[in-house]
Amino acid sequence: MLALVGMGGGRLTTDLMNAPADSPVCYNKLFEEARLCAPQLWGSAYPAQELLDDIENYRPLKFLHACQRLKLRVWRLGVKTLSAGTQASQSNSGDLWSDIMRTGEVSIRRLLECLLD
Repeated sequence: MLALVGMGGGRLTTDLMNAPADSPVCYNKLFEEARLCAPQLWGSAYPAQELLDDIENYRPLKFLHACQRLKLRVWRLGVKTLSAGTQASQSNSGDLWSDIMRTGEVSIRRLLECLLD
């Protein structure tokens, strides 16, 4: 159900990404809440090494999360194009390309900042 191909065709992922921003099952909220669950469940007994791992892995996981959102948008555009039997509209593909480039620029800039520090 999470995959974009095969049985279900990514229905769960699509539903989560289509949920309103204020919904408890919004894709972005689930990402942010999931990363806070373990420390909240463990409380003060949460191992310091795990906390450091969580902090260290946050940026790559956030980038992966952003890429997953872009991947779903690319997939939707392709499905829409195939089902309509026409070429994708310039505005949809242009907006998507702008978002992909912006995500790449931000991520590369952050990577360089980390390497130069």
